[in-house]
Amino acid sequence: MKYKLINENIKNKSLLEVIYENRGITVEQAERLLNADSSEYLNPFMIFNMDKATSFFKEVYKEDLVIGLLVDEDVDGFTSSAVLYQWLINDLKHPTENVKVFLHTKAKTHGLNTTIFDDMLNSNVNLFLIADSSSNDREKQQKLVEKGKNIIILDHHLYEYEDFIDGVYLVNNQLKQNESSTLSGVGVVAQFIRGLGYTIDKYTDLIAIGLIADAMDMTSLQNRAYVNEGLNDLNNDLIKEFFKGFKNPIIENVSYNCANFMNSVIRYGTFEEKELLWKAITCQEGIVEYKNRKGEIIQQTLQEGFVRISNNVKTRQNNAIKKAVKVVEEHIYKKGLDKDKCIIVVNDNKMVKSGIGGIVCQRLASSFKRPVMIVSPFNDEVGGSMRSPFDLKEILNESGLMTFAMGHSRACGVQLPKENIDELRKYLNIKLIEYSVDEKIEEVDYIFRCKDLDLGQIKSIADLNKLWGNGCEEPTFIVKNITIESCKIEYKKVGICYCAQFTYNGICFRKRFCSRVVHEEMTSKKTLKFGKSQLLDLTLLVKFKKEGNFYYADIQDFNSVKSSKVVF
Repeated sequence: MKYKLINENIKNKSLLEVIYENRGITVEQAERLLNADSSEYLNPFMIFNMDKATSFFKEVYKEDLVIGLLVDEDVDGFTSSAVLYQWLINDLKHPTENVKVFLHTKAKTHGLNTTIFDDMLNSNVNLFLIADSSSNDREKQQKLVEKGKNIIILDHHLYEYEDFIDGVYLVNNQLKQNESSTLSGVGVVAQFIRGLGYTIDKYTDLIAIGLIADAMDMTSLQNRAYVNEGLNDLNNDLIKEFFKGFKNPIIENVSYNCANFMNSVIRYGTFEEKELLWKAITCQEGIVEYKNRKGEIIQQTLQEGFVRISNNVKTRQNNAIKKAVKVVEEHIYKKGLDKDKCIIVVNDNKMVKSGIGGIVCQRLASSFKRPVMIVSPFNDEVGGSMRSPFDLKEILNESGLMTFAMGHSRACGVQLPKENIDELRKYLNIKLIEYSVDEKIEEVDYIFRCKDLDLGQIKSIADLNKLWGNGCEEPTFIVKNITIESCKIEYKKVGICYCAQFTYNGICFRKRFCSRVVHEEMTSKKTLKFGKSQLLDLTLLVKFKKEGNFYYADIQDFNSVKSSKVVF
């Protein structure tokens, strides 16, 4: 583990001053982010085409209008459409039978270029409200318009054309530079509803979940306002079920709790499990039955049932990811692909199941410290996912070898002709020749000698846990010069996960979700003989956390070096 300070100029500065300066904010700005409320919501009509789309909706809306919703395949997509659905039913009192919902039948498909497009085209829908996708699906937009369908698109993805399809009202916060450009799809939906003169107070928890799940900028006051309002006042039945037992959920809880489990179902669940998510998140009523280990039939609400099922899906997904990573790693070494600057894996023998390609890409990109593409063949093309430690999407598109690379700059969907794969490998090996794959250097806010660290410092940082989010990342620290007997590093279950844990100078150090293998690595257990304990010199990469009134140092990584002394 290598590390360095983010900023070497820390002399005569307090710990908090260093942390704020490293994030480019002041104490006053931090306070404003923490206290942002609905007064920070911006004028909806700053967003391109919002005026035309809201005017058109008012013009055509009537009770017998059949409205179609296309639910995009991620958490932002589900929350976006769920807000629209509940607003239509609860606020407009639109007849339920006149709202048609279209769920993708194939995992991780986006927009109109899907297997359900024909169903949409041949439906009796008069107006489609499409959130979080479809800006660039011009050919399919044209076909819907020719079939007599009206379309309002509420999106935040980059638009790749200069003109627009007549009859399509494209509301996109990337089309005109404005302060609302940091909103995700669910944020654009919120502004659309506000632009029509309705409040969104009942839906701010869903808006918060969507913004956080899509990793939007949390230094934006408007985004912060939606997040603060939403997490401080949970209304949605499913979100409340996920956070049962949480006193004050924070951004991190969303990322690792409900967004994580919902995403597992969207990516890896069956169509029936995704249908259950839709019913649960739109607060529909119903009963789910299952048989417990005693053979008893247990009845649950849709929301309780989904939370249970999402845990099962997450386990299935984790097992599949673990297996796929191992198989693909072996394939990479066998084919010598680890020598390439960008590893391109052709998934022609189904090494990676549908719905987990992006996650497997991310794991491999992290371990090989370079971009990874996993693509599956269909017809004369291959398509799949790309993940990269640096911006790669534009480099791919500039190659002239791609059919497309669409999405985020470091994480996107890709497609190219089969015959171009070898040429793309050669192109990237030349284009990325200066890219280094050296060991990652961790940038940290502060380096402590353990004797200089006290609980008060941990509390001062941990108490700011509501502040951290994308763009204002949680601070990390190095704690060094910890000399401890290996037998004092316990392996125990704490809450829902196993941890490696010890106390030193009155401070609890804990590595959560720790496997026995990692515990053995930390304690050098494999080198010990029975009955002996090894003195260790530890250097830890940590974050400062709190759970209720309990404060501790959360271990992210470590160097464990044996001393020459053996303790009996």
